[in-house]
Amino acid sequence: MRISRWIYGPLIFGLVWATGQILVGFRFSYSEILRLTVVGMVTGFVVQLISDRRARKVSGSTDPEIYTVRQKRIVTILRQFEVSFDLCLEVAKSLPRATIKNVDRPDGKIRMKTRRKWHGFGQIIEFKLRSINDTLTKVEISTCPIPRTVVVSNGESWKCAEDIVRCLKDKDVELGVNVLSEGSGILTDVCSRPLEKREPVKTF
Repeated sequence: MRISRWIYGPLIFGLVWATGQILVGFRFSYSEILRLTVVGMVTGFVVQLISDRRARKVSGSTDPEIYTVRQKRIVTILRQFEVSFDLCLEVAKSLPRATIKNVDRPDGKIRMKTRRKWHGFGQIIEFKLRSINDTLTKVEISTCPIPRTVVVSNGESWKCAEDIVRCLKDKDVELGVNVLSEGSGILTDVCSRPLEKREPVKTF
C-alpha cells in the first residue's frame, strides 16, 4: 500500500496537471503532453513527500493507516441510544474549529465540518449511531477532507478520527464514574441513616 501510494499520487497529479494545462493552453502535441505529465508527476512526488512527513509528525506513528485520506472508526458505547447520542453531540460541540451542520436524532446522524487551515483542507465528520439493545449503541465515525478529490493525506483525517474516539471514550468513562459515584452516595446515605425508633406497643 505504501509503494502504491508513491505511484498513484504522483501519477494522478501529473495527469491532472497535464490535462489542465492542455485545456487552458490548447496544446495538443504529444511531446508537450509528455513534458507536462512528467512535470506534474515530479511535483506530485514532492507534494507526497511533504504530506508523508506531515502525517508522521501529526500522528507520531508510522502505521500505513495514517496516510489514508478517508478514515472510519467503530465504537461500542455501554449506554442506551439517547444517552449515546447526547454523548456524541457533546463531543461534536467540543471539537475545535468545528461547526455542526446537521443533527438528525431519529436517524442517529450528526454531520459537521472543521474550518480550513494553512496545512489542511478541513474535514467532514459524520457520526452514525445504531442501537444494538437497551444498553449498547454502536457508533460509526467517519472523517475525510472537504474536497472530495483529495488523494494525498497529511494525517489530519487520521488524527481527527483518533481524537474523536479518545474523547468519546473519555466521556463514556466519565459518565460511568459519575453514575457510580451518585449511586454510592445514595447507598452510603441510606446505610448511615439511623434507624427510626419505634414506639413500644402498648399491651392491655
